Amino acid sequence: MNNKRTIPVLSIILYGLAAIMLLAAISILLTALAFNRSSGNSMATLLEAYGPVAGLLAEFLKSAVGILGVVFAGMVMTMSALLFTAGQLLIYSNNLTQRVAVVEAQLEALKKPG
Repeated sequence: MNNKRTIPVLSIILYGLAAIMLLAAISILLTALAFNRSSGNSMATLLEAYGPVAGLLAEFLKSAVGILGVVFAGMVMTMSALLFTAGQLLIYSNNLTQRVAVVEAQLEALKKPG
């Protein structure tokens, strides 16, 4: 009985895409957080140019970029988790197919007379 398990190439591709998506999500999150920290200098210039109305706009912009960055990073992390899960399911399906083939071969051997 051959007990060798093979990993489908598509599963490896899905794992790679999941890792890339996870790195992209981390990068998006860090960029959004860095924007909130580093936007002080450009906001000061905006305040000098447009006065108090710019202050309201600047705070809204900072919070919007932060919130959208976190939401988008969460969506990308979810997609990464789904790709990883798809890779796992593909491996489980492949292993199940191999086990069913072995059982079918054993049943055929039992059915043969003699």
